[in-house]
Amino acid sequence: IRSADGVDQGAPFSPPGFAFGLRRALRAIRRRLTERLHEARQQGWDREAHAIVELLSYLDDLTLLCPEFLMADAMEIAREELRVLGLNLNDPKCLVWAKSGQCPARCDRWWRGAEGFVIVGAPFGRAHDTAQARAALTMAQATFSRFSFDMIYARPRHTTADWLAELHEALALGGDHLSLYQLTLEPGTPFHARAARGELVVPDSDAAAALFEATQEALELVGLAAYEISNHARPGAQSRHNLTYWRSGDYLGIGPGAHGRLTVDRKTTALRQRRTPGAWLKDVETRGHGTTEREVIELDARAAEVLMMGLRLTEGVPLARIKARAGLEFDEVVSADRLAPLVDGGLLSLTGGHLRATAAGCRVLGSVLAALLA
Repeated sequence: IRSADGVDQGAPFSPPGFAFGLRRALRAIRRRLTERLHEARQQGWDREAHAIVELLSYLDDLTLLCPEFLMADAMEIAREELRVLGLNLNDPKCLVWAKSGQCPARCDRWWRGAEGFVIVGAPFGRAHDTAQARAALTMAQATFSRFSFDMIYARPRHTTADWLAELHEALALGGDHLSLYQLTLEPGTPFHARAARGELVVPDSDAAAALFEATQEALELVGLAAYEISNHARPGAQSRHNLTYWRSGDYLGIGPGAHGRLTVDRKTTALRQRRTPGAWLKDVETRGHGTTEREVIELDARAAEVLMMGLRLTEGVPLARIKARAGLEFDEVVSADRLAPLVDGGLLSLTGGHLRATAAGCRVLGSVLAALLA
């Protein structure tokens, strides 16, 4: 459990005061989970007839015992009840252990223990460390036949030598798929403001480009060539889930904050679920779903989306896909005047009804797309 003030274990009355204040939340968590367990029994969960719910706590450490099928609910209920007291679950330090040895449903983020492998450190508010990440990967190797993890490069004071050393260790631990993202400091974020003040010094564009090139070369040598700007896989190990996005297929976003695309009668609708878990759950219980926004995407916007997503892939975009997804011909979306300079400049390739970004184009894909779709 994490709080702004924490527990001053050197002060005689601080730990007992914290524990006393926590009692209300613990009682509420136990009561709500017990109610969920009774509901499950009434719905015929006979195999859980002898299951129990129990909590053990010592200061800011909490151990919760419950049936595996309730584990995700338990984490969310604990989060909600702690928030009432101004406390939070410290997600990077939360771990889920299951008797079956398999990840309980909807518990992936806690089962893995840490998101990603490379630790970007205190400037980015991460509480987990490399030891936890290595342990999580070891657990993933022992549990899943397929797994992937994320790494971030072009971090503050990040050198090519640092990055290649990290990649070497990751390749020894990883499987058949890696997602490698270049750090971007978005305007309006605290990190962007800190960089503007000189508090964070990130690699300049030339250094970031060198890191990108080093990434491509290192992974191609070991058979994990890029199939998308930030994703590398061995042949046949590409992420089928994410390929649906990049190929502009339909997909359902169901959980809190999720986005989706659904095409009916040649009209594609963008859907978004309510963002906060508590509000989403209330909507699901009262309305049957958590969808909060629906917007029909205009044909020209859909065509642009097809191009933007598809050009991230090394396979590129079949021009027929634009017609199939948006009902428009390619030359109705992109004029020859905009396309020709990009092809002549070696940034795009148009052959056999496929538009692809070249290696040079991938390095500056954002600028390429801006010029193509201006």
